[in-house]
Amino acid sequence: MTTDNAASQAQTWHGNNGGKRAMLHWEENGGDLSNLSAVVDAFNAAGITVQLGYYPKWYWSQQGGGNLSGLANALVSSVYPGGTGYASTIYANSGGNTGEGWAAYGGTTPAAQQFTNSADIAGLTVDCNAYRGTDITVLFGTAPTTPAQQTAPDALRERRQAAEPVVAEEEPAGTTEPGVPIRPNPPTPLGLYCTSHSGR
Repeated sequence: MTTDNAASQAQTWHGNNGGKRAMLHWEENGGDLSNLSAVVDAFNAAGITVQLGYYPKWYWSQQGGGNLSGLANALVSSVYPGGTGYASTIYANSGGNTGEGWAAYGGTTPAAQQFTNSADIAGLTVDCNAYRGTDITVLFGTAPTTPAQQTAPDALRERRQAAEPVVAEEEPAGTTEPGVPIRPNPPTPLGLYCTSHSGR
């Protein structure tokens, strides 16, 4: 996302066949919290659910903090420990399931965290993200649900207006496409998924 007209950003998403669920990347050149809120509202008004919000703590802090509740169904944080190599090794070096990337901020708890942009996957250097759930379709909002279970844009708006913290159960702006889940060794409920998008 950018600081361009919020409604035009939602229309650009539609014009590129973005679908009914989106992931927003709020980072450098993304404006302040009021801009993020305006873009989320514009997407919701266009019938697009902001399923994932890559709203990293470092950028949130730069913008003065504030309440992130209701600005996405699931928050994605980012904390990079440095280093290269296998994703599971880098993740372990970041603190694993108890690392700082899982700490709550902005009134919500990360559902996933980006912990590197330097993992070696099949000869490629890629971003990798961790998810502590057991069903990654929950994270991406594609798990089968009944209509009563679905979180519509209007419900997100109402929840934000009521300032209820979003306790995420568990990355379509920047339109990072999720990769194939990769299970670390030894087996745990954690899922790692990697993408070719490069960011902080």
